[in-house]
Amino acid sequence: MFCQQLSRYYDQVFPYRKDAHEFLLKYLPLHGRILDAACGTGTYSLALAQRAGLEIVGVDLAPAMIVQAQSKAEDCPNVTLIRK
Repeated sequence: MFCQQLSRYYDQVFPYRKDAHEFLLKYLPLHGRILDAACGTGTYSLALAQRAGLEIVGVDLAPAMIVQAQSKAEDCPNVTLIRK
């Protein structure tokens, strides 16, 4: 599967961008639960979860993406990652 191969390079191809994060924060509620559909390796799920009061549920189809996201999220209890 293409996503399995892409997962190795995902963070290089789609790096964290502060402007994208700021855009998301501008339009998301300050508290509650957010669904990050197609969360990839969880970069934005984790960044948004660090914002007080936000709980993030990240979902991705590729198991390798979720495995990487889970390794990044070990110290982030308000992120739940699911492979669907």
